[in-house]
Amino acid sequence: MPKNYDYKESVQLKHHELPAKYNSITGEYKELKAKNKLPEGKEKYQEKFMTDSFSKLNLRVLPYLIEVFNPIEIKMIVKMIELIDYNSNSLDPINNDTSLRDLAKTFDVSRNRIKTYLEHLFKFGVYAQFKVHTDTKKEFWILNPYIAWQGELIDSGLKANFKNTKIELYLRKLKDN
Repeated sequence: MPKNYDYKESVQLKHHELPAKYNSITGEYKELKAKNKLPEGKEKYQEKFMTDSFSKLNLRVLPYLIEVFNPIEIKMIVKMIELIDYNSNSLDPINNDTSLRDLAKTFDVSRNRIKTYLEHLFKFGVYAQFKVHTDTKKEFWILNPYIAWQGELIDSGLKANFKNTKIELYLRKLKDN
């Protein structure tokens, strides 16, 4: 038998909220059961303690990275992916003030070669360096979200900073083919 509804609505709720129907005539509240749209045996990582330990890696860019970077630089990119902050892709605590000695230690690379490797990665748009001056000067590095991302949504403004980098151009070329 078809149900006759005046309204059919979809709502978004936080984890602590429950869906309910309210009858304005009787004043009755009736809790609704949420539908689980996930297939049996599957689960979604929504808890912060789970999602902040996973990064989304753009597999379409991997062949390009392997083609243009040597194994040490690939290892450095993987380390950067490990360092990115949730929802910002910031490589904190790395910034322009980080000493070459500390950078070499972080990336497990020779102190004599670290600058050359980082310049090569920067040239291809693997990461960006930002300076913001508010009450205090703040410098930070950000990993290109076209390579990897940690979080739920990518900020469009952040992604725009990496537009026309060699990595983004490669991906755009793939899309056009």
